[in-house]
Amino acid sequence: MTDYVLDLGFTNTEGDVWSLSAGTSYRDCFDASYYEVEAVFGKPNSRGDKTNYEWLIRLPNNRVVTVYDYKDDSDKDRRRRWHIGAKHGADAEIVKAFFEYLREN
Repeated sequence: MTDYVLDLGFTNTEGDVWSLSAGTSYRDCFDASYYEVEAVFGKPNSRGDKTNYEWLIRLPNNRVVTVYDYKDDSDKDRRRRWHIGAKHGADAEIVKAFFEYLREN
């Protein structure tokens, strides 16, 4: 199942495509509440052993980026640090700019 974030090719993806995130690593971060992140990227796809919420996002260039709360058990309304994982730093920058733009507009 695929939930579209925007009609620009950004997708919040579920299912076996998690294997596509293999090889991604921390590239950047941003601060926001859970609700702000959910408003932009939709419901999270997963929960890991070191994360409570994680999104897998496929970019228009078909590369994959993850957004996750690494080792943070904060309340949903409290601002926390969200990590961005990617294979390419430029992809993390795209997701961060996309999030910040939509959060402000």
